[in-house]
Amino acid sequence: MSVSNFRKAKEKAFLIAVGITTLIAILPLFHIIATVLMNGLPPIVAKGPVFITGTLSEGGIGPAIVGTFMLTFLSSLIGLPIAFRVRVYAYEYPKSAIGRLTKSLLQIMLEFPTILVGVFVMDIIAIPMGTYSAFAGAFALAIILMPYVAVYTHEAMR
Repeated sequence: MSVSNFRKAKEKAFLIAVGITTLIAILPLFHIIATVLMNGLPPIVAKGPVFITGTLSEGGIGPAIVGTFMLTFLSSLIGLPIAFRVRVYAYEYPKSAIGRLTKSLLQIMLEFPTILVGVFVMDIIAIPMGTYSAFAGAFALAIILMPYVAVYTHEAMR
């Protein structure tokens, strides 16, 4: 067997091994998707359009989807302008003390656990208000969103 044939055989064996391991790795994903579809589609079909338009007590998801869009919009309205301004300032004045402090704080905020942000916001906003609110959720999401937007804005400005 020549070197060329040996390399081709080795390459083919490697490709087969990679294909088999990929299939083994992806098989659980297909199993999960199939299980969700087999168990989830019959109730959705049985409910009909009420599944989308009905209230939560009727088993509908419409209000949850609308609430998700509202929270996303409100958190973007709060967080995006602040994040853009912070990063533009830090980009324009990187040597200043505030610029260095901003960069350090953004790195800390990127590593901060989101559950702690939620608990903090609940403690300072939701509990004093006496109820849960979309504003408290949007504020928590804005805090989580700001460092990511600031870092991506900095990357775009480079």
